[in-house]
Amino acid sequence: MQYEVGLKYAKEIVEILRPYTSRIEIAGGIRRQKAEPHDIEIVCVPAFKNTETGQDVFGEPIFKQQNLLRPFIISCLRDGIFTEGESDKLGRKASVGWRYYRLKYKGEKLDIFVVLPPAQWGVLFMFRTGDADFSHWLMSSGWSKGIRFIEAGVVQNNKRIDTPEEEDVFQVLGLPWIDPHERNKEKTLELSKNF
Repeated sequence: MQYEVGLKYAKEIVEILRPYTSRIEIAGGIRRQKAEPHDIEIVCVPAFKNTETGQDVFGEPIFKQQNLLRPFIISCLRDGIFTEGESDKLGRKASVGWRYYRLKYKGEKLDIFVVLPPAQWGVLFMFRTGDADFSHWLMSSGWSKGIRFIEAGVVQNNKRIDTPEEEDVFQVLGLPWIDPHERNKEKTLELSKNF
């Protein structure tokens, strides 16, 4: 699809989902301003509300956090706002899970990535913005410092490091800020030589 179409659709999707999220952003090729992104990628944090589920033995209310995003996405599928995505390369049905939804919007591929603990926004948003070469290189760039990416979080020497923003991930890796439109194969080759 053309960038302008992808951006238009991505903005529409963000506005559809915004009331059911506490944070939502466009990622992927559209964020990188790629001329022809192959899909629309959205990263978001669901909104939650406390729902009373009963009372404890002392008569005090018991609350459960209810994820508002998941039931809304399911209703959008039911109502035809989104349609089911394509099967994966192994022929498995498109994902409609708690953390990842592979859907379609107006015939275009749509991936929605949901940040739920232990995942952190900084890691997931950074990886979902960079192209495959860039993201794969980043995954291994901190190995010499004992850094691993586990469940969309940063772990260094078996200790989880807080990375609420992309800048925090770059800082942990000892890298300067890299603009989204530069997170590509060319930048990866440059970084590989100098890092």
